[in-house]
Amino acid sequence: MNGPDPSLTQYDDQPLSIEIDRNPRTGEPTHEQQPLPGSAAPSLAGRDAIEIGVGSATVRTASGIAPVRAVIGDASADVLRGRFLLREGRAAAGPREAMVSPGALERLGVAIGDTVTLTGPEGSYTISGVLSRAEDTDAAVTIFLPATAQTRALQTDVQQMRWYLPTWHPARSDISRLNAAENDRASELP
Repeated sequence: MNGPDPSLTQYDDQPLSIEIDRNPRTGEPTHEQQPLPGSAAPSLAGRDAIEIGVGSATVRTASGIAPVRAVIGDASADVLRGRFLLREGRAAAGPREAMVSPGALERLGVAIGDTVTLTGPEGSYTISGVLSRAEDTDAAVTIFLPATAQTRALQTDVQQMRWYLPTWHPARSDISRLNAAENDRASELP
C-alpha cells in the first residue's frame, strides 16, 4: 500500500486500474512513498461527494463477539442504489443507528430494532435495516455505520475508500487535474 505518486495514472474507464513509474530492473516504484491521505475532502471541495470507507470492527451482542467488515458512510443514499440494496427496514437516520447485511443478522443473532455494540472504538448502535453491497453474497458479515470521527477511525486502508460524485460527470482532463491536486497536497505533508 502506498500514498500518492506524482506519476500515478488512473483511467476513467477502469478506475481501479492504476499505473506508476517503476524501475525496469527491480519493479520498485521510482518515486518516494508519500503519506496516505486521510480523506479526499480537500480535493473534492465544492462537490457533492459521498465518501464510503471500509474497515474492520468487533461487535458484541447478546450471543457473543464477532469480527465484521465495517462499511462507513451513507451507503443507503438514493444515488447509490444499485451498489447497495436496502432489503428490509429503513436507512439509518442518525449517529446511533446502523444497518447490517443478511449474513450479519444470522452470524450475530440479531434483528431489526436490536442493539449491537462495537468493542473498539466503543459505541452502541440500533439496527434500523438490512442492507447489502451489490458485490457481496448474502453470507457476507457487514455492518454499515454512520460517518463519524469515531467510525472513520476504523478505516485503515485508504485504497478501500471510494468517493461517489453523483452530480459531477468529469472529463479525462478533470480527473487529471484532481489527481494532480491530490499529489500536490500530499507532497506538502510532513
